[in-house]
Amino acid sequence: MNGWKMILVLAAFAGCAGVQPSVSRELAGGRWFGEIDYGGWRQPLALQIVTDGQGYRGEWSSENGLPSEPLRKVDVNGSAVRLETDQLVFAGQVEGRKLSGTVSRKDTGAPQGQFSVNYDVDPRRYEDQPGQNPNFL
Repeated sequence: MNGWKMILVLAAFAGCAGVQPSVSRELAGGRWFGEIDYGGWRQPLALQIVTDGQGYRGEWSSENGLPSEPLRKVDVNGSAVRLETDQLVFAGQVEGRKLSGTVSRKDTGAPQGQFSVNYDVDPRRYEDQPGQNPNFL
């Protein structure tokens, strides 16, 4: 009987070792707040990224009080994230609860600055800001 217990314990450990969270699909999803340094001008930056089971979509806002705008394209490949607006491309990496990278012009690819946002664990944060859309996605 002792041998069977050992086999069960080893099987349980082996099974747990194979279970890992789906990092690449969920890593970028959520609400992100921080700033964009665009040509030397620092502005607030808010991102909302969601997965709909077939891909990602999202919204962004770079100024307090302005309504959010849809992201034109959202690509996530592991920890690499690429977001496109009408005029800008955000290319970054997720590291823990931080998403940061470069900002470039969509039409020319010319670098324009950098961005850095942190994952927001408080869903009320966005709703509490005056002038913001409480239904940010």
